[in-house]
Amino acid sequence: MKQIFVYLQVILFILLFAIQLSGQQSQAKPGPATVGTLPGVKGARFPTLSPDGSMITFSFRGDIWVMPASGGRAKRLTIHKGYDVISRFSPDGTTIAFSSNRGYGWDVYTVPVSGGTPKQITFHSLVDMMGNWAPDGQSLLLVSTRSLSYNIWQFDLKGGTPKQLTTLGALDGVMSEDGRYLVYSFGTVSYTHLRAHE
Repeated sequence: MKQIFVYLQVILFILLFAIQLSGQQSQAKPGPATVGTLPGVKGARFPTLSPDGSMITFSFRGDIWVMPASGGRAKRLTIHKGYDVISRFSPDGTTIAFSSNRGYGWDVYTVPVSGGTPKQITFHSLVDMMGNWAPDGQSLLLVSTRSLSYNIWQFDLKGGTPKQLTTLGALDGVMSEDGRYLVYSFGTVSYTHLRAHE
């Protein structure tokens, strides 16, 4: 009985997300990327501090933004009809990696903090979502369905075959500074179905 209830919740989240996403894609995006204040922002999601604590990155209306942690003007880094979420600063604070469905599914992209054209990092038919950067900044910890359930994979930015780090379902992986340990949330929920309201 409990499993049926969980399945019904998942289906409800999927339906709500599909309705919300279709509404977003049918709305025109506001003009070109600009720098400006965001008065009364409602719906900013996935905030993350830069390594030195001076900047914040977040998703707002399906795009990635950065702003000083002390407040002030926000700068839009991405503008696309796709949905950009879960942005994370690189350890050196110069690059942001994020998840987007701007291609044929959910993949991971990077963009310089100073702005520029996003670069697609993963190219996979299943879901690849941004988790965190490895401490050395040379690889990403992705939450992916490459194993047909959400698990953490390590993806070297120089290329090569991603390495599966967990096998029984995991999210939110963070690697120790020396790279020997991985702390993560056991179990899974779909990142693409977390939003149920504006």
